[in-house]
Amino acid sequence: MRAYDDVPYTVEELTEILNYFRVPDTIRKWSQYVEERTGYKFLKGVNENHIVYKEGTDEPREDFYYTDEEVKKFERFVELLEEKVEFNTSLYRAFLSSEDYALMKRVNFRYNTYKKMKFGKED
Repeated sequence: MRAYDDVPYTVEELTEILNYFRVPDTIRKWSQYVEERTGYKFLKGVNENHIVYKEGTDEPREDFYYTDEEVKKFERFVELLEEKVEFNTSLYRAFLSSEDYALMKRVNFRYNTYKKMKFGKED
């Protein structure tokens, strides 16, 4: 079953793609937009369970460590965002609404790269 007529992926494939990208690096990418829209500041601290490494090395990026508490808060943001998800062929759009604010963020999702790697399909 396709998620939308203009999206060449099933709901299951999109769910797996979303789960694949839910990694500490994603926290780094999303947190700045959460901060901009809500004023909430993510605290960054040393935590060996949630380390973002410098690209192509085993050396950690100290400016992108997150505490367990911060990861839990971020995961809750993701849960709220996923309740209002809409997909199109090139962007993942997430909408979070509450009494106080509405948060919108578009993230490049790299569908085709992931699709080829995981499902062996090409557009």
